[in-house]
Amino acid sequence: MRCKSMVAVAALFPAVLWLAPMAMGAPFCRQKDFEGVWNVYAMGSGEWGPWWQACKMVVARDGMIKDGECTDSMGDKSPIVGGAVNLSRNCLLSGEFKFKDVEEGIVFTATINHGTLEHAKQMAAGVGKNDNAQIFNFTAIRQPKNK
Repeated sequence: MRCKSMVAVAALFPAVLWLAPMAMGAPFCRQKDFEGVWNVYAMGSGEWGPWWQACKMVVARDGMIKDGECTDSMGDKSPIVGGAVNLSRNCLLSGEFKFKDVEEGIVFTATINHGTLEHAKQMAAGVGKNDNAQIFNFTAIRQPKNK
C-alpha cells in the first residue's frame, strides 16, 4: 500500500508545482496575453538630454510587433518596423522593438531588459536601453478591444 501512495504522490507532484503559483494568487501569463494594441510611453536621458516617446504598438498573439508608430518629444514620428515582446509564465517581459528614423533612414533598436505585465493584464512597466546606450523606462496601457 505504501508503494502505491508514493507512486500517486510522485505522479501528482508536477501538477501541484505547476498549479501552486495560481492557487497562491501569483500571476500566471501566456504569450497570447500580450496580444493587442498598446499605448506605450517611454522616458529616458542621453547625451542630448532628456526625451520622451509616445507610441502605439500592435502586438500579435505570438508576441511579434506587427505595426506601430512613435512620436518623440521633438514632434518627429517614427514607424515601428519590427520586433517582439516575450512574456514569461510569471508575467515578466523582455524583447525589443525597431523603429525607423525617417529623416536619417536609420533603424534603431530599443531593448526591453526588464518589465512586468500586471495581474489584470491591462498595463505593463519596465526599463530598457536603446542603440545609443540611452536608458529608458516605459509604461504600456492596453487599448480596449472594439466590440
